[in-house]
Amino acid sequence: MSQKSEALTSYKAYEAWLDMQHAAKLKRLQTDHSGEHLSHGFDTHLKAHSTVCSLTVHDTPEENGVSEHLNCTLLKHTCVMHLAADLPKFLWAESMQHVTWLKNHT
Repeated sequence: MSQKSEALTSYKAYEAWLDMQHAAKLKRLQTDHSGEHLSHGFDTHLKAHSTVCSLTVHDTPEENGVSEHLNCTLLKHTCVMHLAADLPKFLWAESMQHVTWLKNHT
């Protein structure tokens, strides 16, 4: 995105892609009190799709600790799996996707 005003359009595109490619529905959006996620249009769209919007305290990275830890763990597991299997670099995204799948199914 080049401007914050494109947030709703980008969110809708991602939501449509997720539905078409993975038959998945977003149930919850967690964000800080940034303006692009607090607009009337964004709120209306979330309510129309029964998506819960949770707001965290602005400028508090400790509230993002769980997701930061998960991202770090997924990255470490991907790196280990990638090195152990001696995979080429162009398969990095598929490796990350597989590690995420393993995490979600264990």
